[in-house]
Amino acid sequence: KTMVGGLASDATWEYASGKHIAGFWALSKKELYCPKEGVVDPVADEWERQVLCLMGIDADPRAEPKLDCKEDDLLKFSGLFQRSLGDEFGNAIRGDISKLSASYFV
Repeated sequence: KTMVGGLASDATWEYASGKHIAGFWALSKKELYCPKEGVVDPVADEWERQVLCLMGIDADPRAEPKLDCKEDDLLKFSGLFQRSLGDEFGNAIRGDISKLSASYFV
C-alpha cells in the first residue's frame, strides 16, 4: 500500500501534489548460514542497500560494489527499514519453548 498526505489539487480538483508519501514493501526471508557472518539474508540486505541508495542514503559505505548514492534535489527521503516481530523474535521464542518443554519432563 502507498499513502499520500498533504494532498493539493489543481484548478480541476484533480490531485496535483502531495507533501508526504509512505509505502510498504516486503521480502521473503531466505536466510543462509555463513561461517564468517553467521545467519544472513544477502538478497534482502543487498535489495535494501540498493533501494536506500536510490533515495540518496548510503546504508553501508564499506560494502562492495561501491554505490553512488546522490540525494534528490526536490525530494527528501527518510527510510525506515526494519525486521518483522515474528522474524526478529521467532527464533528466540522457539528456543525458549523447547527448553521450557524439556523442563516439564525433568
